[in-house]
Amino acid sequence: MLSFKADKAKAQIERLIAWTSLGATNNHVFVPTDSNAYTYSDSRGIDKKQPSFVNHYAFDTDNIWVATQGSYSPLLIRKGNYDSQDRMLSNVGRYSQTGAYYDSTVCFYNPDGRCNTTITYLWNASSGNWKPSGKNLFHYDAQYRADTLTYQAWSNTLSAWVNGSRTSYIFSGAGTQLSEYTELGISNNQWQPYSKKTSVYVSNTATDSTRFWSVAGSIWKDSVIDIRTLDQGLTLSDTTLQLSGGLFMKKTLTTYEYDLHQNILHSVQLTWNTGSWLPMPGNNEDRYYYNYLSNTVNEVTYENCISVFPNPASTVLYVHSTDDFPVMKASLYNITGGLVISHDQSGTTQTLNLNISMVPVGEYVLRLQSNKGVRVRSVIVHH
Repeated sequence: MLSFKADKAKAQIERLIAWTSLGATNNHVFVPTDSNAYTYSDSRGIDKKQPSFVNHYAFDTDNIWVATQGSYSPLLIRKGNYDSQDRMLSNVGRYSQTGAYYDSTVCFYNPDGRCNTTITYLWNASSGNWKPSGKNLFHYDAQYRADTLTYQAWSNTLSAWVNGSRTSYIFSGAGTQLSEYTELGISNNQWQPYSKKTSVYVSNTATDSTRFWSVAGSIWKDSVIDIRTLDQGLTLSDTTLQLSGGLFMKKTLTTYEYDLHQNILHSVQLTWNTGSWLPMPGNNEDRYYYNYLSNTVNEVTYENCISVFPNPASTVLYVHSTDDFPVMKASLYNITGGLVISHDQSGTTQTLNLNISMVPVGEYVLRLQSNKGVRVRSVIVHH
C-alpha cells in the first residue's frame, strides 16, 4: 500500500505523482501490469497534499490496453475529501467508463489528530446504497505509535461487525519495531493465535523470524526468516529464507532504491531458482515517480545513469556513472548485511573498479551513493 507522508518539510519538496508495477513472466522478464496516477488540488497551497488517483489494469507488453475475458479491465478513479488540517475524511472510487460507484472509505480521528477508525463501504448497485465491508481500528501508545490494529468484517447474517484479525506491535525505546503478533477472530468474541514475528538488530542488519501457530499441534512452527540490510533506517535489501525439509532455503530477494528525501523510487523482487536470482511469476518490479516542487531534477531520471558490469563477475566489478549521477562511494554487502568492500571515489573519473577476486562466491548488494541519492544493485560473484 502507498502512504502519503505528513512531514510538511518534505511536502514542500516532492509529491508522488505515479506508481507503476511490472510482473514477471515464465520467460523471466518483467512486463507492465498496472499503475496508479495521482493528481493534487493546490487551492490551499503547494504544501497541502490532496491526492486523487486512477488505477489502471492489464497492460500488454506494448503498454496497450487489452481485453480481459471479453471486456476491458476497469479504470478506477478515486477522489479524496480533506479537512482544513489536511486530514483525509473520506475517499470514493468510481469506474471511469460508467461513473458507477465502486467503494468508499471514511476516516475518524482522535482529538489529537490521530486516525482511530476507518470504515470501507462497497456500492450495491442492485439496492442503490452503500453496504459496510471492513473496519480498521487503531490504538496508539504514549509515543504516538500505532501499537494495535484490529480489523473487523461486516456480517450480513448477523448484521454486525465481527472480528477478523488483531495485530499488536512492540517497539524499543528508540522506536524500532521488535515484535509483531497477529491473532484471528473466532466465535464468541475469542481470539486465536495466528503468527508472530520477532526482529533482532545487529549493526546494519535486521533479522526477522516469523512463526505460525499450528492449531492441530497447539505449537508455534518456524516458517520464514527475513534478513534485511539497513542504511539509516531504510531497507536496502531483504532476503527471505523459507523453511523446507528442516532447513531454511533461499526464496526471494528484494532490493530497494531511494531518493535524497528517503522516498522509495524502485523495488525489485527476484526468486532463487536453479542457483541464481531470477524474475519469476509472482515477482514484481515497482517504480515510483515524484513531482519535485523545488528546482531539483526528478531523481527517477537517474535510473539509466549507472551501469554495473559484468554481472555475474569474478575478478573486477566495473561501475560506470554519468555526470548526472556521479558515484562518490560504492559499498558491497553480503546478504546478511555484512560490509565486504567499501570504496570512496574521488575526482571526476566516471568508472569505478572494485577488486572482487578475493570475495567469496555468492550474492551481494551493491550500494552506490551520489550527491543526488542512493542506488542499489544486485551482484553475483563467481570464480
